Amino acid sequence: MKKRRADSFFGLHFDFHATPAGVAGRKIGEKLRREDIDEICKLIRPDYLQIDCKGHPGYSSYPTKVGTPAGECCGDPLRLWRETTAENDVALYMHYSGIWDTCYARSHPECVKIRCDGTPDEHIFTSVFSDYVDKLMIPQIYELIDYGVDGIWVDGDCWAAELEHGQRALDAFYDKTGVRLTEDDLHIGMPYYDRYREFCREAFLDYVARYTNAAHDKCPEFQVTSNWLFTEQLPRRVSVPLDYLSGDYSPNDSFDGASFSGRIMAAQGKPWDLMAWTFRRRVDRQKKIISSSRKHPVQLMQEAAAIIALGGGFQAYICQDQIGTPNMDYIRKMKPVAEFCRAREEYCFRNEIIPNVVIFNSSYDHGVSLPEEALFGCHDYYYSIRGWCKLLGDAGHSYEIRSEHNLFDRIDRYPVVVCPQICTEYTDEDVAVLKKYAENGGNLVLGGDKTISRFALDGIVLTPNSDSPLAHFMFDDEDDQCGCASYSVNVGEEWATVGGGKFATVIPFGKGRIVLIGGDIGGGYYRFRTIAGRKLAEKLFGLYTPTARVTDTHCVNVVSTRRDGITYIQLISTLGAHNSDSVNSFDEIVPQYGVKLDLNLGFEPEKLILRPSGENLKIEKHGDTVSTVVPKIGIHEIIEVR
Repeated sequence: MKKRRADSFFGLHFDFHATPAGVAGRKIGEKLRREDIDEICKLIRPDYLQIDCKGHPGYSSYPTKVGTPAGECCGDPLRLWRETTAENDVALYMHYSGIWDTCYARSHPECVKIRCDGTPDEHIFTSVFSDYVDKLMIPQIYELIDYGVDGIWVDGDCWAAELEHGQRALDAFYDKTGVRLTEDDLHIGMPYYDRYREFCREAFLDYVARYTNAAHDKCPEFQVTSNWLFTEQLPRRVSVPLDYLSGDYSPNDSFDGASFSGRIMAAQGKPWDLMAWTFRRRVDRQKKIISSSRKHPVQLMQEAAAIIALGGGFQAYICQDQIGTPNMDYIRKMKPVAEFCRAREEYCFRNEIIPNVVIFNSSYDHGVSLPEEALFGCHDYYYSIRGWCKLLGDAGHSYEIRSEHNLFDRIDRYPVVVCPQICTEYTDEDVAVLKKYAENGGNLVLGGDKTISRFALDGIVLTPNSDSPLAHFMFDDEDDQCGCASYSVNVGEEWATVGGGKFATVIPFGKGRIVLIGGDIGGGYYRFRTIAGRKLAEKLFGLYTPTARVTDTHCVNVVSTRRDGITYIQLISTLGAHNSDSVNSFDEIVPQYGVKLDLNLGFEPEKLILRPSGENLKIEKHGDTVSTVVPKIGIHEIIEVR
């Protein structure tokens, strides 16, 4: 029986963004064989396949009657995919480009999004204020439903959306607000700019809701997502009836990227998965590809571990050729990756992360910090947060990332809350909630001078370090150039020094404590990791008792999870060249042997079982804690607590 996306753990994604030039006199699907599709289903055993049907150029790769075919098809390739996957109980989803549709926009210039200079968008994006969604997108979704496919993965959507400058958008704003704007008003700092940007953002969400509701009205079982919506691109409460969340993270620095993106998705309360690109590529300043290499299965296993350890699903992206032929040689090499994931599914999938440390990702700060034309996006705002992810992971903390809507109603569950360097602003409500958390007994970390200043704590004075704008701070015997402007803090118990003053301190605050860090240590660590930075993050263990802690290596990420009353400690090796700018592919991650693990569970476990091997581990008692030794961590091992 085919699984719904909420129950799907492992999938493969194929696309090729069909164009007439790519087809070039051939026929789409002329080399597609039923035997190959059948082999994919039987060899890899995916829960779903996700294939091309309309890419960013806007041409369809099946014999559509409502869209524009990229060329002649050999029979009906989509029908062949659907029939063969159905025979194997494998779900079938469509890769469909949303507002990025060059073909439709060029043939319907009245539907093109207008740029700030009054000209059509250079990428030929359609406007959400046009009738594109009604004239093409919804009719084509209906056509796909008639094929019997299971759902749609809409690409080129929120990350392609920008501020609308066309008259249609300005008229719609006037109709809603009674305020008539001109082009001169559409700039950061102008009185109505923030309100207009939010209006455009809501218009995009209305557009997504429109095609999602239309699909559900025609076929309630049809499943829809818009790639990257309600993730780091828009860290807000899910307000559109999407069936699942999904995104394809960067092909480079992919392990850290998956760890970051996955934690934001895991907190949203929806089924979710992340897609790995099965290759890495480098581009020059003109965005020309200068290097491209396939990832070895070992690399993909490590990326998969970063995702499935958080409770999500994993999918891998493999290119089709320009007439839609799947790359069977590389698909066959995915078998060990699939087996690696399946061996861990029972101990990972849909687990929830146990509250330990949480990073506050302010959706308000994110929104007001976006570049002028952007409605959504990942930008400089995330440098500090992503640096804190690396800091906490390297130090051995199990951590989450949450925003106002999914943190503040449960904030007291977390013994430590980290507030990275503010990019632009926190709201007064944000500050009040976070201060109250500390007053009630929590440990609040203010990770930067801007953040400390925003909280306006009595008696706190920050003094700029005069030695260098890229100051050195000291932790124990380590000297760290932290990569940011730094300040000394005048009060509190000293944790680290800078220029003769205190770089990091801790002060009592009500029933709790506040850690003050006089510089953007997260942003600095994102650019270059240092021993001193990691040791400062390890100091946080003095504020709380973690559920689990690896004590003798900084090369294992710990994720403490639970499902159905059972605790599963996920241990993921961070060795390998996954974040090296000079390495595209590697085929070995050196195992770590005899790794010591301390557990604080609130009860005395009867068994610690190493998964997926099933080996029983020895338990040593130490008062309120127990410890064990994990014989070997290759890529990803799991401790099941019984």
